[in-house]
Amino acid sequence: MWLNLITDVFPALALAGEPAERGIMRRPPPAEARAQHPPASFIRSIVFQGGLLAVSTLAAFIWTLDSSGNLQRATTVAFLTLGLAQLFHVFNSRFESGSALTQGLFTNRAIWAAIVLTIALQLAAVYVPFLQMILKTVPPSPIEWLVIIAASLSPALLIELYKSLRVKIAPDSR
Repeated sequence: MWLNLITDVFPALALAGEPAERGIMRRPPPAEARAQHPPASFIRSIVFQGGLLAVSTLAAFIWTLDSSGNLQRATTVAFLTLGLAQLFHVFNSRFESGSALTQGLFTNRAIWAAIVLTIALQLAAVYVPFLQMILKTVPPSPIEWLVIIAASLSPALLIELYKSLRVKIAPDSR
């Protein structure tokens, strides 16, 4: 519940003020947009992106459990990995086509404020004793922080790479 409240609410509020994607009014709506169900490409995108977040979180969990043998430590690493991965995924959600890296990473200050606030709350969840007790978290070691950062950034970077390659390969597909 903590992750849903923290990683979804503040970034969603920040995205509400997001300007429209460049050139969106010049593109015709896809034929699937008039259908009664989501287009297959949308469903594939959700499965692909959600799968990347799940795999990176599970990989961080398994690595930590294997290296430490401590379930609470592994759960904390997975908790932080998923929370940060969802946070970094905000950048993937900003533009349907093209990469946030090329279309303006710093154009929405509210997103950055939401990210700072969310990271502060995630850090509080593992370093404030009262929250540690409620959420059953433990402070990660420096090596575990490296795993958390790598595992949480990987899906966002892979999705951005995929989007940039898709645009280069088939720029008129949308």
